[in-house]
Amino acid sequence: MSDKEFDEIHDYDYNKGFEESYITRSEITIDNHQSDISSPSEPETTSRSMFPNQNENTSSNVFDNEATMNMIQENVVNSIGIEELREQQNFPLGLIGGVLASFLCIFIWALITVLTKCQITYMAIGVGFAVGFSIQKLGKGITPVYGILGAVLALLTCFVGNFLSSVCLIADELNYSYSEMFSSLDVNTSILIIKETFQFMDIIFYGIAIYTGYLCSVKSES
Repeated sequence: MSDKEFDEIHDYDYNKGFEESYITRSEITIDNHQSDISSPSEPETTSRSMFPNQNENTSSNVFDNEATMNMIQENVVNSIGIEELREQQNFPLGLIGGVLASFLCIFIWALITVLTKCQITYMAIGVGFAVGFSIQKLGKGITPVYGILGAVLALLTCFVGNFLSSVCLIADELNYSYSEMFSSLDVNTSILIIKETFQFMDIIFYGIAIYTGYLCSVKSES
């Protein structure tokens, strides 16, 4: 280094150079102070953001698990209950109960029709309920086959009851006894009576009996 360069370095005004710089002492002091304040808070911010709403998530998971377990237990209980109901089913006993109820309803149907000289709509409902109730109580069925049995028996009950009541009414008009009228019946005469006495209202009676018999014959699973 030459003597001239050495003298220039010693002649440099350090205070002036520092004052002409872009950063002042006060800015450095403020920046250092802010860095000292902000630096301790960084770990705290980071630690809070790592597990947000941890307690809420934990409680919600507990509730979800409890709800799932309750649903599983209910399904298991329901399946066990349905299996027990299936084991209690007895189709032959239900058939016997339905047939006995049908015979009773046929007699009542014919008796009421002959006495009143008209068909009452409520009789079809009563037939379907009586037949279906007997099947349901004795058969304890929960499958559709029991409903089909009740519907068929209810339909046959209404049909036979309607036919017998028609024969009795014809016997009254001809001044025949019921025994004489029934003893003189054959296949052709029976078909003729069915055709001549058939009315549109009979379809409504049969439909009501079928619907009621089906519903009342099947036991609820609950």
